[in-house]
Amino acid sequence: MSRRSGQCGHIEVSGRWYVVRFWMDVLGREERRLVREKICPAKGPGRLSESERKRKAKEIIAASGTDTVEHFEKIVASNLGTMFREQAEWWLNHMQTRKRRPLASSTFETWRCCLDKWLLPPLGDLPLCAVDNDPVKELVAKMVASEELGPKSTNEYIKVVKMVVASAKDPKTRKQLYPVFWDAEYLDLPIVEKRNQKRPAFDSETVTRLVSSASWYVQIVYVLAAASGMRISEVLGLEIDFADNFQPFSSGRRFASAKRRIISRRTTPSEILISTLLSSRCSRSSLAYVRQVFCSPLGMESRSRTPTS
Repeated sequence: MSRRSGQCGHIEVSGRWYVVRFWMDVLGREERRLVREKICPAKGPGRLSESERKRKAKEIIAASGTDTVEHFEKIVASNLGTMFREQAEWWLNHMQTRKRRPLASSTFETWRCCLDKWLLPPLGDLPLCAVDNDPVKELVAKMVASEELGPKSTNEYIKVVKMVVASAKDPKTRKQLYPVFWDAEYLDLPIVEKRNQKRPAFDSETVTRLVSSASWYVQIVYVLAAASGMRISEVLGLEIDFADNFQPFSSGRRFASAKRRIISRRTTPSEILISTLLSSRCSRSSLAYVRQVFCSPLGMESRSRTPTS
């Protein structure tokens, strides 16, 4: 591209018109194609002077985009023949093996299943440059018609398509080779309504049986996790320095405020005040014992990479 200084085109008379001829790169072809566009009538009303014809010819060439870097890079990438399947395999492997925030094994398995079942069959054999709103719209319609996926899963799977396409970048400039404006309205993506999402959870009877059949120190973990919605790792990371003066558990405003802190500060669960969540029956020693039992085999670590015990 650096050797191309831009085209002026060749102006000539063709029949009753002045036309400009110029070269244009074509998708899927190594050789450029000579194209022709009308400038103005050769005689009569609308005829332009020589300088006006040259200026109009340059405007036509610029409007075609044939001299732009973006068009050239798109043509080059298309001629390389990269398919969506090949790019998807590279992207998934890169996400798992990269040093900066590598992909979790559970997420890897989910995306692997997503690609194999939903994305690669309809899109795998398409050139990466052809994966835009049109084929993805057909994929969305297929997902919705199957009734196997909910709105949330459909949206998440389409995000995988977007990430695969966006991962194709120029090695030097790191610009996307196939920038696509994804239109959710055109794709007709289903709207995610949290109220209608499937959220499997234990009912009160199941939780009661689990708590009654567990050891006393495990009961603390079960009750706290079920009442607050915290993960096991968050329960084990709670700060115990404030556990001397426990107050009765409340489902009112105090609990809602505490749970918001848990959600918004998930990376620092040790800073959550335990006095707003635990029952008065718990004691400082019992919570410390639970942490000692559970943290040791799981190898729980704090943000400073030191054991939490």
